[in-house]
Amino acid sequence: MYNYFTLLILLSVSTFLNASPQQHKSNAHIEHERILSESGKDAEKVSKMSPEEGHKRLRALAKRMDENNDQFVDKDELLKYVSKILTKIDQEEAEETFEDSDSDSDNFVTWKEHKDFSDSEKDEDDEENQKLLNDDQTYFQAADQNRDGKLNKEEYMAFKNPESNPRMHNILINNALKDKDKNSDGYIDLDEYLADKAPPSSNVKPSLCPYAGNRDEEWLTTEKFKFNEEYDQNKDGKLDRMEMKRWLVPDHQETAKEEAEHLMEEADKNRDEKLSYDEIASEYDLFASSEATNYGADLETIHRDEL
Repeated sequence: MYNYFTLLILLSVSTFLNASPQQHKSNAHIEHERILSESGKDAEKVSKMSPEEGHKRLRALAKRMDENNDQFVDKDELLKYVSKILTKIDQEEAEETFEDSDSDSDNFVTWKEHKDFSDSEKDEDDEENQKLLNDDQTYFQAADQNRDGKLNKEEYMAFKNPESNPRMHNILINNALKDKDKNSDGYIDLDEYLADKAPPSSNVKPSLCPYAGNRDEEWLTTEKFKFNEEYDQNKDGKLDRMEMKRWLVPDHQETAKEEAEHLMEEADKNRDEKLSYDEIASEYDLFASSEATNYGADLETIHRDEL
């Protein structure tokens, strides 16, 4: 449902300082195949791509990013491209599950079709799964604009990615209030915000967070900072509906900006605030494990005439 929360940077850079030349080559191929296969797209084709081919395709991808054809990718071009890919990732995931859920292939997904598909992947008797299914039904009904009991592709996109669709934001907020507003005052205070958010291995005293149980100190410090400094804009110790939106609806542009800045920082070796094609191609591991290439999947979309 919240695809961007699952949009984490998969960085894993090989270190070869103590390896022989033969080990260097072997490790490079192993790391190359691992990174590209993580995308889950055309895995068999991608895994057979040589590192040399991968670098050629990355250089071709740099040309796609370079809108003004000046042989460089500047910050704005990189940001625009990453933003486009983030949207594309969400769309592709929704389209895939749409096809899987549409059991009668009529280009609509009914609630029964969605439930049957979801139940096939989950334990029906699990209490948490049942809660998620109930939440899904709320989102499904909200996404069904014409109230015909089924979703076309556009409606299904809103259902699967409610944080990306403004007309779904109220239902996101309403569900959060239903789940977390323990005192029913229409706001989310710090204790309510922290409830059910911590990892299971935690040891903060329950008195620090009466609804949430034990907590890890570092985790608690981070979450308190987010609540107080990022979300609670008027500093009244609680989140109103507009402030909850900052919490529940990720800023896709900010996500893209952070990733673009990370790529620029790592790849811009001469610090001229733009990336040459050589700089991009030389940072294969970095880009192949980034949203900028759809975690390597977009390298497979490069046509031969682009190489």
